Order: sequence, then C-alpha cells, then structure tokens
Amino acid sequence: MGICQSTLRNEGREDKEKLVVLPFAIEGLDSSQNRMLQQHFEQRLRESNNFELLPEHQFRNALAQAGLRRIDACVSLPCLAQLGNVLHVQKVVYVQGMHAGQRYILQIRLVNASDAKLLYDEPLTYSGEFNILLADAIAEHARNIEKTYVASGTPWYYYAAGVLIGGGIIYWLFTTWASSSSSESGNSPSPPTTQ
Repeated sequence: MGICQSTLRNEGREDKEKLVVLPFAIEGLDSSQNRMLQQHFEQRLRESNNFELLPEHQFRNALAQAGLRRIDACVSLPCLAQLGNVLHVQKVVYVQGMHAGQRYILQIRLVNASDAKLLYDEPLTYSGEFNILLADAIAEHARNIEKTYVASGTPWYYYAAGVLIGGGIIYWLFTTWASSSSSESGNSPSPPTTQ
C-alpha cells in the first residue's frame, strides 16, 4: 500500500470513518497507565486521517443519554456493535488484557458496528518497559488497524484501470478526430500522374 493509494482514499473525502476507542481494560495497570496507553493509541489512529475519533465528552454524554453506566461487561461482538450504534459510530475498538511484571498481553479488536463483523483481532504480547510498549508496540497495532481500513477500500488497480480506460478513450477520440480532419481536406481531386 503506497502513498498514492492512501492519497486517493483521502482526497476529497469529507466523511471519515467514525470510530470509538473504548476505555482500555488491562488488568494489572493502574488507571493512569491504562489512560496513557489509550491516548497514545488514539493519537496514532488520528494521524492516519481516515478516522474521526469520538471525543471523550461525546462518548460519556451518549452513554448517559442511553442510560448505560457500566460497559465493561460488553465484550461480545453483537454487544460491541450495538454499543457502536448507540454511540453513532461505524467502528468500535476494544482492547483488553493483562499485565504482570514486565509482561503485557493485550487483545485488540476492531468491530464493524453495522453488522458486528470482526475486522481486526490481534494479540499484542510484549515483555519490557512500559515506555517502549507505549511508543512502539501499541503504535504498530494502530498502524495495522489503518492498513485494515485501507485494505477494505477500493483496490488501487481499479483506479489504475480507470486511468487507462480514460486515456484510451481520449486517444481514440483524438485519432478519430484527426483522421476525419485529414479526410475532409483530402476531398479535392488528386493531380493527374504522368506515365
């Protein structure tokens, strides 16, 4: 997936995919670390320019309006999709996992809200410092979600075929016009030849 494909996907696009990243549920991390990890993940998704992330205040307001106080039990695909519909988003990201010592095991899921289809479901297993997890490993999975999104769009070869067909039509029109112009100027009688 080159720059041209993502440029074509974004060009003239006013309606980005609306996405919500649910609060991370990682056992063994304190709430500030969960929040830092989630914010870093969200920032990487924002940088892709393909997603409009639901702001936290709108997330909280929509939950309150729907009368939902606890969403931590919502882990099944139908429940996540229904939650996406309540929040008026197309995609839902749900991250759960555990942390012990310097070992982190996360499961990152991307669910389509319209049909509860699982679009991305990858584990992240990491051993090391929290800051490296924050800077590198979580960013890699955000990029993978971006690739999943781009891959679900129109393949680049459709654009290439359109350009080739358009070029062929222009060439055909030009040659047709050129041949008709030369035949109109060739209607005068040709001079006699001597033998």
